[in-house]
Amino acid sequence: MLFIDGLQQAVSQFGKDVMSEQRLVNILSDFGAFENTALRNILEKAVKINVAAKLLLLEVEPDSFRILKINGIVDDMARVNGFQPELTRIVVRGMAFALGLLLDPSVQQPVKNTDTPRPETPATTPVSHVVSIAGMSINMIKVEKGVFSMGGTAEQGLFASFDEKPPVYAELNTYYIADTPVTQDLWETVTGDNPSHFKGPKLPVERVTWRECKRFIAKLNIMTGFEFRFPTEAEWEYAARGANKGKRQMFAGCGENELIDFVWFDANSGDRTHEVRLKKPNELGLYDMSGNINEWCSDWYANSYANNCHFLNPQGPDSGSYKVCRGGCWKSKPADCRVSKRFPANPDFRNSLIGFRLAATTL
Repeated sequence: MLFIDGLQQAVSQFGKDVMSEQRLVNILSDFGAFENTALRNILEKAVKINVAAKLLLLEVEPDSFRILKINGIVDDMARVNGFQPELTRIVVRGMAFALGLLLDPSVQQPVKNTDTPRPETPATTPVSHVVSIAGMSINMIKVEKGVFSMGGTAEQGLFASFDEKPPVYAELNTYYIADTPVTQDLWETVTGDNPSHFKGPKLPVERVTWRECKRFIAKLNIMTGFEFRFPTEAEWEYAARGANKGKRQMFAGCGENELIDFVWFDANSGDRTHEVRLKKPNELGLYDMSGNINEWCSDWYANSYANNCHFLNPQGPDSGSYKVCRGGCWKSKPADCRVSKRFPANPDFRNSLIGFRLAATTL
């Protein structure tokens, strides 16, 4: 059995309909015999866990990092599944070679030198689910499952902090996230009060602790019959990056040149929050993911991704002293509004810089 035949069989067996797998099947070169049962088992596992999608993320990485990250995929796959590292390397490097990421699957260092990015995914209308409560609408955007590189990736440049490094791969199942932070009118409807410093019904609620937000979510769930929650840190970042529609930019929906059209930050906010949906949304139709208000996530903060990020649906550490905040705010410098920027905050801390956004696993 040839290598391409083994891959096609595995694709058929697992019923994959992921674009990257089909692309790999279409372009894969026949580089050698694939009769070895152990190799075939590793290949089938690689297809099942979507290794091709992880490899495709490396097309935009600098050449100096690409080999290291391919080796990281090999090491993780071998360790988690108990495969022989050398055989795993043959399979993963064979895939990388077929995708044009390596010049030769048997060579350790040479890589294809190209700055040509993948074609962008055509923009589509966001899929949403509207939840109504007291005449108001909570617009939840569906984020399709996918794999992404989380943390201080190449486009974050020298701004990436120590706690954003090294980037890690994360795979997320489909989930929903609100198109805006929770606004003050929704908070008042659920709780009967408004702790915010800057008052206005369509301004994001702020001066709310993580624990108060958790109690708000519990009340909202009783009132609506849904199961809202905080987004995980990985879910927040994947959505901010535009998920599989994203263009790998420094901010949510834009690069540095378009910052003023997408983000409320220290230079244009007038030292206050602003109504949601006034700036442009990112590729998923999400507003204010960068700037306006920092947002609580469910995760406990850890200063290392690599030691605390499981590949599938990462939840962060089991315990800690601080929760994670994301997104930057009206008082932030641009570098603090980046999609990978992280902030630790005590779950009982409150100020006018922090609010939150709803997420849900199903609706």
